[in-house]
Amino acid sequence: MNPERKLVLLPIDGSAQSMEVVRYVSRAVNLADTEVVFLSIIDKAPDAFWETGKDQKAIEHLEHMKNWNSYREQRMRDCMGDACKVLEKAGMPPVSMTCNVQKMSAGIARDILDECKFGYNAVAIGRNGLGQMDEALLGSIAAKVFINVVEAPVCLLGGKPKPGKILVGLDNSLCAVRAVDFVGNMLNVDEPEVCLAHLVRIPQTSSGRPLDEKNVAQIVREHEDSMKPVFDSALRSLVAAGIPASHVTSKLMKVSGSRAVNLFSEAKSGRFGTIVIGRKGLKDVDEFTMGRMPYKLGQIAKSVALWLVP
Repeated sequence: MNPERKLVLLPIDGSAQSMEVVRYVSRAVNLADTEVVFLSIIDKAPDAFWETGKDQKAIEHLEHMKNWNSYREQRMRDCMGDACKVLEKAGMPPVSMTCNVQKMSAGIARDILDECKFGYNAVAIGRNGLGQMDEALLGSIAAKVFINVVEAPVCLLGGKPKPGKILVGLDNSLCAVRAVDFVGNMLNVDEPEVCLAHLVRIPQTSSGRPLDEKNVAQIVREHEDSMKPVFDSALRSLVAAGIPASHVTSKLMKVSGSRAVNLFSEAKSGRFGTIVIGRKGLKDVDEFTMGRMPYKLGQIAKSVALWLVP
């Protein structure tokens, strides 16, 4: 691969949700100078199909299941063919796409995580996958990937989010600065609308009552003073990446309670299809792979594309 090109990993499983990931990437990710690797891990046939003494239905399907691997591989290759067509229609040449179908080794999630270590610039995965019976399993796989991919920006996508409006959770941490750079370098398609949002959590008094207006105003002024250079720097970065200044807004939000809930509520009310935040904030400790706010957002943001940037 050309060292100047960006490499994106898309684990897919043939489900409708994984195809939504492909469609989102085709419209939201800057495909110029980008290569995409589709990865599908073929799991083994369910044990129930071989336990014919316990499950009578397995007898009827035993001959079919003897060809499980070839059946699954062909299904995944057909799915990848459809995915390639989506990206090709969006302008990506076939030479920039790689299809990788492999048998499960250490487990689906572990195999995906092992692949993520090979220098990817971004990873995107759907929240759920094949069918009702598989949702809990594949949801768990998506969660493991989302939590443990620390080498590259990772997207957890749910529903059918519309690209074009991006909400960036901003503080003065290095991860937040890199989140802004990521938007300019990877999500800069058709001059998106970008909102830079900083959340000011207003504490309560020791008696549980809201602070008086004077104290609230003081807290807000302190945040405004500390965040102004951060907002200015973020705007310069996005403009340098080609996003018009008129497409970038800044917002300081006074909130109570969970910052994650408030940021997601802002995304819903503003119809933002993409949320981008740093993997860790200023107060998050090194032992954990992500901060509390990103973890909470991963649980509740089920209808957007949520990007975590390390």
